[in-house]
Amino acid sequence: MDKKAFAYGLIVGGFAGAISALLSAPSSGKALRKQLADSKKEWVSTVKDMTKNVNELKNSIQVLTTEGKDMAVKLISDVKTTISEWQNDIEPNKESIFREVQALKDSIEDLEQKIQKRPD
Repeated sequence: MDKKAFAYGLIVGGFAGAISALLSAPSSGKALRKQLADSKKEWVSTVKDMTKNVNELKNSIQVLTTEGKDMAVKLISDVKTTISEWQNDIEPNKESIFREVQALKDSIEDLEQKIQKRPD
């Protein structure tokens, strides 16, 4: 959604609502002009506050986006480091398991040969 269009819509809608409320209320011309002048000041103040709040929100979003990006980069780096360390930690165990499996395989082959050589 376009921010300018949204802000203009709020302003125009607010003015239209204020004018229709003032025009439909029974009052004298002098009182009506005073009410319009007072409403104008309130609406200008409201628009200024809204502009300030929108700018603060925009800045907050930019800060959060930057911080989120930095955190994501750090998290990815930490995960890569952790995986690398884990791989280094399991490497000796991997070799040991491979040797044990190979020894078991050799033992099974020896047993098979002995069984085949055995007379029935």
